[in-house]
Amino acid sequence: DFLSTVFSSVAVNPSTPSEILAGGGDSSYQNSSRGGIGIWRSNNYGAPGSWTKVSTPDFDNKVIYRIRIDPAPPNDIYVASTHGAWLGVHNGANITFSKIGSFNVVTSDLVVDFSSMPRKVYAGVRSGNATFAKGIWKWDGSAWAKKDSGIPTDDIQLVALALAKSSPSTLYARVVAADGQQQGIYKTTVAGEGVTAWGVLPGASIVNDSGSASSFWYSWYNNVIEVDPTDASRVYAAGLSVFRSVNGGTDWEKISAGADPNYPYWTHADHHAIAFDPVNPKIVYVGNDGGIDKSTDISKAVWHWRDASHGMVMTEFYFTTSSHEHPTLLAGGSQDNGTDITFGNRTWYNPGGCDGFNVGSDAKNPDTLYANCNHHTVYEIA
Repeated sequence: DFLSTVFSSVAVNPSTPSEILAGGGDSSYQNSSRGGIGIWRSNNYGAPGSWTKVSTPDFDNKVIYRIRIDPAPPNDIYVASTHGAWLGVHNGANITFSKIGSFNVVTSDLVVDFSSMPRKVYAGVRSGNATFAKGIWKWDGSAWAKKDSGIPTDDIQLVALALAKSSPSTLYARVVAADGQQQGIYKTTVAGEGVTAWGVLPGASIVNDSGSASSFWYSWYNNVIEVDPTDASRVYAAGLSVFRSVNGGTDWEKISAGADPNYPYWTHADHHAIAFDPVNPKIVYVGNDGGIDKSTDISKAVWHWRDASHGMVMTEFYFTTSSHEHPTLLAGGSQDNGTDITFGNRTWYNPGGCDGFNVGSDAKNPDTLYANCNHHTVYEIA
């Protein structure tokens, strides 16, 4: 039951790394939201058999967009979900969850200023109500207030947030419009306070790379932004590709190919997560539709990416086919990972890229397979 569902968030306790939390649900599951089975915890580094459910039924059939854990004891847990912003408190072997200030709207992201006391929480609202409208809200320890001056919020459908740990008044927001395009990446250096707290970063328009006017835009699917924990000016955002700014968001460059001409490896397309090595934050991990790619030291003049997905079982098949003539053969079209074929052992071949979909065996000539790319291109594999 645990493995046959979907999860969209995971967090490691910074002071007790054996404690891992995972939140169920997926906001982008087959172009629609799919609820999950709540919040689960492992006290053994995520080892098989070590997971137990720690949330109440309130979290069932919800999407847990984000989990963040306070690095200071008692390691409180902050959660963004389809039913609001929540605080989890360790209570012996249990965790007790309660809403933060009755915040009860669809919260697509959440960041916390862990340097402040009381903690300041910023929440991105993708679907609001009469009390909490769409946009960015801030909790100061006693009340929520809307803090997105400078960001047009009438036409937004998703907000991703990043807070600079080295400069907690500096935050970035990647906002997606209702048509699926990136509306803009915005920045504040005053913790969202003031009449013109946020300013758009014009150079970040390059990150709007998911889709086109001739097809459809899907930045709602690829929407992530993070800041180097040691440098508030070094910010990463990703959609179809990975981008970086080293001057606080003024200028951006695509870095999906790395910076090593002798190592021709690109990250896989469609990105959903960015994380930094806790020892050396210049080593960056990106999560995408192909798994995980890891960089070497990205601050050097020459660096590259490498695939860090080996051992992960995660290919999502749309359709599979087999053959009476070749009973050991199995082929399938996989989401964003082409058509995969095996002849009965653990070796798989991938003759075609793109978003593999349907695949079929020729009834007259069993040595021929037909594959499909993105619902519209058919190719023959002989």
